[in-house]
Amino acid sequence: MALTTCPECAGKVSDRAETCPHCGYPLKKTPRKKPKPNRRRKLPNGFGSITEIRHTDLKNPFYARANCGKDRYNRPILKPLKPEAYFPTYEDAMEALIKYNKGKVDLSKDMTVETLYRLWFAEYEQEVEPVTARGAKSAFSYCRSIYKKSVQSLRIVDIKNCIENGMAIETRGKNKGKPKEASAKTKINMKSTLSMMLDYAKEMEIVDRNCARECNLSKPTVKDAAKAENPHFSFSAAERKTLWQNRDKENVDLLIISCYSGWRPNELCELALEDIDLNNNRMKGGSKTDAGIDRYVPIHPGIKPLLIARYQQAQELGSDRLINVVSRGKIRPITYAIYSTRFHKIINDLGLDKKHRPHDTRDTFATVAKEADVDEYALKYIIGHSITDITERIYTDRKPEWYYKEMCKIVVDKYSTN
Repeated sequence: MALTTCPECAGKVSDRAETCPHCGYPLKKTPRKKPKPNRRRKLPNGFGSITEIRHTDLKNPFYARANCGKDRYNRPILKPLKPEAYFPTYEDAMEALIKYNKGKVDLSKDMTVETLYRLWFAEYEQEVEPVTARGAKSAFSYCRSIYKKSVQSLRIVDIKNCIENGMAIETRGKNKGKPKEASAKTKINMKSTLSMMLDYAKEMEIVDRNCARECNLSKPTVKDAAKAENPHFSFSAAERKTLWQNRDKENVDLLIISCYSGWRPNELCELALEDIDLNNNRMKGGSKTDAGIDRYVPIHPGIKPLLIARYQQAQELGSDRLINVVSRGKIRPITYAIYSTRFHKIINDLGLDKKHRPHDTRDTFATVAKEADVDEYALKYIIGHSITDITERIYTDRKPEWYYKEMCKIVVDKYSTN
């Protein structure tokens, strides 16, 4: 160690000192720290983009965009990642971008209607009931004439020709492989399905307009659809008498249970054993609307023996579903398609009005409940309709016993015993 002279105060200081102990003059320059290199590698061409939005207090500052092709100047077209484009961390944004690129979605002008359907339906079937999704799938099977057509090139005339001349190919039965023309009601469903698909395309910025919604069906189609629409109507007292007198016949009990519980047919089909509380006289189930999902329905004393029989049968079969039927030589949980087939067979076998449809049992329940002066709000809750009255919906606390008491007001037809 040696002594040197401070250039500021001329004092003696060590040659290792960084500053003068007498005057504080800096004797050595502090080495400047090198900034840490950004370890994030450049994303591959065509992969997309992740941008950090700085200088703002954002909860999700990382903005991810997908590469949707190139413009006429050969520059990449970037569009926000769907359904979420903002993420809390770079890693989250990268993970979403990787998932996107694994099932690369083509948002370019060359996307076909068939591709659009696959993208839309993947989200749609998660949001609706299975029976609704099947209806949309069936309707699109008649749109074969525009499957390979570019979405952006669609015009109103294309949509109208597709619907008016809708044709599908039978996939089963004796007519398998043969063409099948769309009925008037199917044409209405085709227009609805295409409208929802193009709403999705508009949201994804693939198109600027929804030509399906602007398309007007021909007057004969609208007229035929109106004729084909049979209104629901209740089972008469005489028909209910016939059902009770034949309750020991195969599956007749299902119609009786429906008439005195108010379940939608698909809701009845999906009831699980764990949803049946025989001790507290109530069932849990429901679908379709917020008011209908997971609601409790009191068990009317008149149909309790029928439910007990079904419950015990399911236990013996080792099934977790309440309703099980013989189909194709096997005993299996019932589906709506099987229920509908059995329903119409019962109607024909018992000589009931052939215009009856599966949902008519629900109309029957509402009718007999009204005739028995069941409380309006109890009825709405039991059948799964929304209650708009704020006092009733939010501030009134109804006990299960109250609903059961209201249900018991319904008098089961005097013909229920032979």
